[in-house]
Amino acid sequence: MSFEPIVSSTAEDPAEVLARLGAVLVEGGAIDRRTLDRAGRVAVETGGRLDHVLTQLGLVSERGLAEALAQLIGAPLVEARDYPDAPLFLDRLKGKFLRKVRALPIAAANGRATLAMSDPLDVFTRNAVAAALGHPVMVAVAVPIELEAAFGRLYAGSEEGGDAGYPRTAASS
Repeated sequence: MSFEPIVSSTAEDPAEVLARLGAVLVEGGAIDRRTLDRAGRVAVETGGRLDHVLTQLGLVSERGLAEALAQLIGAPLVEARDYPDAPLFLDRLKGKFLRKVRALPIAAANGRATLAMSDPLDVFTRNAVAAALGHPVMVAVAVPIELEAAFGRLYAGSEEGGDAGYPRTAASS
């Protein structure tokens, strides 16, 4: 899949997107208004984000949430087949960091990188990766379980918490 630059996802205010998320889920039939109201109350009571509460309570699937977020910010939804065969930018991005922020570069072309993110509203991560790479980062929305599977495949030889993300050499094996 070829990813086109996403302009709106970098300019959108995360709070505004979250405010519209419920309406999109209700309009799409993923949840009803009563369920949305209940999740909203839980989010307020716990100080959590609505999107996180919806998936934690099992009210919306991870894929359903990813589809709604992709629609809201005008970003592509990453499919399992879109993940690269090998990690990108090993010299500039540690696998440990990427796993922690739940983001993974999946493409690079024309001086831009496409970053699959399970939380496409995470501006800090997008900006940190762009700074590390030295060029713009476009956002694509990842389904969390598929992103984790990609990490498992791409960084399988890395030690948990150690030099994750760097290629192993004969000396480190």
